[in-house]
Amino acid sequence: MEIPVFINSILDNFLVKCVACGQTNIKRSDFNNHINEICPKTVVPCSAADIRCPWTGHKKQLNLHISSCHYEHIRPVLAEILVENNDLKEKNVQYETQIELLEKEHVRLNDQCTQD
Repeated sequence: MEIPVFINSILDNFLVKCVACGQTNIKRSDFNNHINEICPKTVVPCSAADIRCPWTGHKKQLNLHISSCHYEHIRPVLAEILVENNDLKEKNVQYETQIELLEKEHVRLNDQCTQD
């Protein structure tokens, strides 16, 4: 059941409190923006999470963490290694497929030789 637009509009103007940081008087319609962009208590991953930094913490601690994050310092080298590793994994899958086909061909040829 869909809520009528006018009711949604009324609800969006209610003021709410963020239980994470305690800020009050946040419009309900602005709450997601508060959590995603403003709230210092929102738990966020490190910006180096894409290269496997396991850190998560409060948004207000992120800059301090990044300044000492080993993953950020080795990002250029590690990113290159991860790309190369993915390429090697893809090649490995291709080689395994080729080996499987060659093994089947070997069995077929062996069967053919023994039948003659």
